[in-house]
Order: sequence, then C-alpha cells, then structure tokens
Amino acid sequence: MSTSRSVCNFYFTDCGNGVFTCKQCNTSHKQAPASGYSTCSVILRRSTQTTSPSSRLVNKARRFRTTASSTPGRWRYSSGWTRVIPDTSSPHASRDLLPSLELLGDSFGLMFDGWTCGTVLFVGIFGVSVRDGVRRQPLLSISMAEDGQSADAHIEMIDNVLGVYEKNREMLRFVVPLIGCASHRFNLAVCEYLAEYEDLIAEVQALCIQLRHPNNSAALAAFTGLKPLKANATRWSSTYEMLKRYADIRDAIKMVQAVEDLVPRPSSHRRIVQLLSKLGDLDSVCVKLQSEKLALADVRLLFDAVVVKYRIVHSPVFERAVVNVQGDRRLQADEEAAVEPFLVVQPSSAPPTKQVDFATATLRQAKKPRHASAQKYDELLSQLPPTSNRCERLFSQCKLILTPRRSSLLLANFEMLVFLRANRDLWSFTSLVGIDDV
Repeated sequence: MSTSRSVCNFYFTDCGNGVFTCKQCNTSHKQAPASGYSTCSVILRRSTQTTSPSSRLVNKARRFRTTASSTPGRWRYSSGWTRVIPDTSSPHASRDLLPSLELLGDSFGLMFDGWTCGTVLFVGIFGVSVRDGVRRQPLLSISMAEDGQSADAHIEMIDNVLGVYEKNREMLRFVVPLIGCASHRFNLAVCEYLAEYEDLIAEVQALCIQLRHPNNSAALAAFTGLKPLKANATRWSSTYEMLKRYADIRDAIKMVQAVEDLVPRPSSHRRIVQLLSKLGDLDSVCVKLQSEKLALADVRLLFDAVVVKYRIVHSPVFERAVVNVQGDRRLQADEEAAVEPFLVVQPSSAPPTKQVDFATATLRQAKKPRHASAQKYDELLSQLPPTSNRCERLFSQCKLILTPRRSSLLLANFEMLVFLRANRDLWSFTSLVGIDDV
C-alpha cells in the first residue's frame, strides 16, 4: 500500500530544515519537526477539491480502503497490496499494462499451470522473453477454464490469450510443461526413492502421532522443548523434517513410557540416520530448484548427480540440445533439428579478410574462441525456465484472495487483482494520469 511518504516525495521536494517545495506550483511549505508528512498530506487533501489533472491523480492515489460509489453501475475496491482502485469504466489493466507487455517481441515462450479452487479450474499463463540479457516473465492471463480441461481447450485458451496481445503461435518457441517442470520431475524421483523406506517412515509416523496426544506431549515437554512433527502426504520435504525432528529428540522420546514400545530399534534407527543424510542432499537440490536464475544446464548437472533411475522427460532430444548450447558444446544432427526454431539467420556477406602470412594466421586461429558450433541461436534459448514454480507461487497468492469469506467475489474482479499484483513492476499510482475521475 502506498505510504504518505512515497506520495509526498512524488509531489514535493525536501529542501531541508523542514521545508518542502511543491513540484507543481513551486510553493514552499514549512513542516513541523518530528511530525512526519502531516502538513504535506493536508495540502494534498485540500488540492483534491480542484479539477486539475494532478489533483485528480492525488485523489485516486490516496483511495486505499474499500469504498462504495454512489454512482449506479460502478464499483471500486482495493486490498492491502493494491495501490490504485480501478473501476469498471476505466480498465486500468488493459489500458496501461498492454504497452508494457508488448515487450515480449516476436520470439517468446509460455509457462502455464492449473489451479483448482473448489469446483473452478483457473489457468495461469506467463510469457517468457529475454530483454538485455534478463529473463522477463509477466503474467499474461489467469482465467477460468470454461471449455473443459482437454488439450484442445487449453490450446484454444492459449490462442485467445495470444490474440489479446496480437501474437500468434508462430512466434511461440516453447511451452514449459512440454519441456518438463524440473521440480515436478525431481519430486517424482524422490517419491520413487522413498518407496524403499516406507516401513521406516510409517514406523516414525506412528510414533510421532502418539507423541502428539495431550498426555504424551506433556510428558515429552518435560525433557525437551521440541515437538514431534507429522509427515504431509503432498510434500516429501515434510517427511525429511519429521525424520530430522525424530533424530533430534530421540533421547527425550525414550523417557516417555507410554510410547516405549513404538520407538524404533537401534538397527532401524541406523537406517533412518543413513536416510537422513541422503535426504539432506536431496533437500538442498529441491531448494536450489526454487531459484529464478536457475538455467536448464544447471538442472541437468544437479539431476545427473542426484538421480538417473526415474526419468520423465517429454523431449529428451530438445533438452539435451539446450544443455549443449548453454554449455557451448557441439550438437548432433537430431539436436540441431530440435532447436532449429531458435536459429538466428546471420548475414551471408562477410567483410573481406586481409591476406597475412602463415605464422600470423596460425597464431590468430589459436587465439580465437573455439565455439562448438558456428550457428547462432536466439538468446531466449539460454534463458529457458526449467521449472514452473512461478505458477505455483502465483496460485499460493490466489489462495490468500479467494478465501471462504470472499466466495462471492466476481471472477472478473479476482482476475484483475491477481493480474495487477503479478505485474506489479509494470505500473505505479502515477499510471492513473489521464483516467477520468469517478
């Protein structure tokens, strides 16, 4: 939410000694010491009674609480993170963010995933492009899947979203779910690995459940301040945390007589300790996969060092080609065909080279960087997002908006809130200049 400080600094210049000069009319105002921005705030509130464009902007920028308009057919609202209050007659998202989202260019990729809230399926679609060597991933759409969950329905939705931004599928270079989400593949591999230790995990799980009962929990609290944890069926990392907590409080657990028969035997405990050391390495890889700057080549290095027994790669040739391009290695014929859409056509005419003697030519050739291939590929190929974790984070934010108390929130309003929040770096309260007041 915009603070008085940010708004006042936008309209006033701090001249020191409590003197602030208005940037609009060059009028100086004296601010009492240790009074914050009260004087400037009062001046801004008074200026909202005028009809100048800057005054209307101030009036809009300061409406942070949920309000109801007296004009029929109009509404405006905000939440804790929304700095402006768009209304139905002034579609801020389409009016202001569309020029910024056009920076996708003619070569880009998509990343999408689905999220179910009750009986409604939402699909979030991100655009992936590279500008000035930096990966950009703006949210293009988050809307309800009205035509079902089939592949044709998803393709139609993607075409509709691309049409809004005047793009087409010919400009599309990749889709992240089709090259495989590294986090999903890694979780599947870990779950397959943990299947060999189901008996140990079930034994510790039963022990922790008993320790969480009131009487046993009180008895355990007399020996340690740590409480036992339970494993979650949806996250393997909770299994690692449960086993780690068990190992930390094992000595205290032995003092609780009610669960004495449930404590794993020394032989089982040794296996649990060995499993913990392996899960620690796997957990470090899982954390590394959450990084936004991780490249597909880095993921391959991590995966090769961790697990090779559980493969789920939708396009192994394409993935291998991307890794080789990022590592500046030579491509095979099938790999070159897989990344052909990313090929950048170079000008055929080369400047004539000056004739030199044999020794000079030999030294120059030795000093040239030995690239694996003379082909030049789009820089987007080196910035492919290896995971769709950004979609998962978006859906986590959606859960904070679509709470049971907000079940009557219109889907159009929900989509607008999420859209503005996800593309927060593309707009500010100054974007309201030119929008008619309510």
